Amino acid sequence: MARKSYIVKAGGDEFKLRLTLAGQKNLQAKNPDVPIMALVMGAVDDPGDMEALLTEALSWSGNENPTCDGAELYDRLVDDGKCGTGDFMELVLNIAHNAGLINEDERKKVQRAVERRMTRSFDQLIEEEDPFPDLSKDEEGDEGSDRPRMEMPTL
Repeated sequence: MARKSYIVKAGGDEFKLRLTLAGQKNLQAKNPDVPIMALVMGAVDDPGDMEALLTEALSWSGNENPTCDGAELYDRLVDDGKCGTGDFMELVLNIAHNAGLINEDERKKVQRAVERRMTRSFDQLIEEEDPFPDLSKDEEGDEGSDRPRMEMPTL
């Protein structure tokens, strides 16, 4: 019987990700007070949790993955162009869906909500006035040095 897994390609290899119940328990053992879905989704914002999640998802019994090292898979994904919250949220949501933690409809809804929130956040960031004015110009608007000006105290 073929095991259900979520397939990703990275660095020219194919990886089958499967977060088993044992893998979920391993993740939760490190953070016993945090619900498993919070751990899985929170991995997007925590490098240690992302590494642990990917390692568990790679390490299921009978896997034929080229590596079971979550950090290596993460680096390969980045090398192949995956980046940002959107890409990695999609990855963790697909892992959660494949593990039976959420259904397909829930996965799609959360993905759309994250995409909308990210779009709004970046739009707001772009619309705001630059909080860091050009510090390379002196008070008269002339080009200054790359070093910040320092006032010397008077004695």
